[in-house]
Amino acid sequence: MREYRLIEPTCKGDRTEPKLSCRMTPKQLRTALRRLGLTQVAAAHVLGVAPRTVRQWLASDRRIPEPAARLLATWVAHPELLLPSRNRR
Repeated sequence: MREYRLIEPTCKGDRTEPKLSCRMTPKQLRTALRRLGLTQVAAAHVLGVAPRTVRQWLASDRRIPEPAARLLATWVAHPELLLPSRNRR
């Protein structure tokens, strides 16, 4: 596995291996939430999970699923994709 800086999830695989497996650490999740300006409750809302689940991810009680890690990394790279949904409430 390679470790990336900032909040990109850690991925393993190469060009010959089509399936990539990515992991996000609780520290990377906390950094992503801070950069996006999301509280734990707001993050749970936009990710479609319970606030308790986000708390468990941050406490390392549950592994952060790959789809959530990829979505958060995409939002950090392109925050304009998240902004319209946050303003619709």
